[in-house]
Amino acid sequence: MIITRYKITYTALTNGVLPGQLGSMIRGVFGETLMRYHQDLYQKFFHPEIKLDEIIKKHTGNDLPAPFIIYPVKHYDFVRQNQEITFIFTLIGKYRQYENQIYNIFKEIQNTGLNHGALPVTNMQCEPMIHNHKKIIDFYDLKPPQQKISRITLQFKTPVSLNSKKQLITDFDFQRLFGYVYRRLFILDYLYDSRSIPENYPFELNKFNIVPVNIQLARQSIFRSPTRSEKYPMTGWKGNISYAGQLNAVVPYMQMGEFLHIGNKTVFGLGKYKLIF
Repeated sequence: MIITRYKITYTALTNGVLPGQLGSMIRGVFGETLMRYHQDLYQKFFHPEIKLDEIIKKHTGNDLPAPFIIYPVKHYDFVRQNQEITFIFTLIGKYRQYENQIYNIFKEIQNTGLNHGALPVTNMQCEPMIHNHKKIIDFYDLKPPQQKISRITLQFKTPVSLNSKKQLITDFDFQRLFGYVYRRLFILDYLYDSRSIPENYPFELNKFNIVPVNIQLARQSIFRSPTRSEKYPMTGWKGNISYAGQLNAVVPYMQMGEFLHIGNKTVFGLGKYKLIF
């Protein structure tokens, strides 16, 4: 399972208001521009034609995760002239082959601007992000630490929307949380990469005796517009949660989860966490 990430920056030409969830707006203008200039590629990114066999239907139904992620590096409500607007764009699996076309699409966005054209932008910069001296992040390069790890902390940078029976979960049992991380890794690899990751994780997780030891989470809703007039806000948990136990074997999976995000609306940048151990 391989991903590539790019830091993309625009410079605002005027003062302007931005939506409350920048990732949602960027996804919209990215899709509109892609459809206008490269319809075949638009289909691949927004309506991938994948045969839904029983394995993947069991995990996703007909609702496939996107093969890309847009993560704003900070929250923007208002920008001033000459201020930079930066986000991270992640290509998942085999979609890294389209990086040149995607670069041209983000350059083209300068001709239409952001926020339905209300915010003109210029000076687009696209910088590949490097991890451990490599442009490509390969899950199989992530190894369990040599030193003993007995505690980890997840810092949720954007609201993490984890649902069970259409309700936001309030139980942060590690086996449940790890299940969300592993399932997303498996599904993305199965849909968009090598299908080398097994459907079930290769160890007995309950033997590691991992338990939550500190939970500092608050429920937070994000609206796509600063006016907060939408009927359906995006809601999740934000804050920190720490676990203790025998953690070495799960660290590589949790590290990959940092890049892939977890939960709902990951394509907009929700479900982003930072792992500390």
